[in-house]
Amino acid sequence: MKGIYVCPSCGSFINLEDEICQECDEDITLYDESELESDIVPVVVYTAESLSEAQALVEFLRNNDISAAYVDFDSPARELLKDTSSDSVLVVTLAQNASKAEELVDDFLAYVSDETDEEEEKEDWSIEDDFDVEDDDLGDEVGTNQIA
Repeated sequence: MKGIYVCPSCGSFINLEDEICQECDEDITLYDESELESDIVPVVVYTAESLSEAQALVEFLRNNDISAAYVDFDSPARELLKDTSSDSVLVVTLAQNASKAEELVDDFLAYVSDETDEEEEKEDWSIEDDFDVEDDDLGDEVGTNQIA
């Protein structure tokens, strides 16, 4: 198994062929390969359908003190994670954080689902649904708050 290399500045997965970290622009040519090599074996806690979903979930996990990262299509760590769809974005963490991360992922998804349902309800609501107003009901009379 090929090793995983991690940026010493931000902790992102890196390719040794790159000269700078794609996440933080750290010059990785300043480090020995041994300084970049990691024995981390990431555990997949969620498979996101989009990069933005994965980024939001990683931010949520980090805000809850769980180290996490996303592994997109071009990530050097992708080849270590077998049996994954090529069009998905993986959310990974360390093995010791996996069970807590999975609980938090479930909480996050439940919250997002509730928010999405509420937004859909707001979009479906219209004044025409609640009131049957016909042109004849408006009349031609001048009301007390109207200027004649």
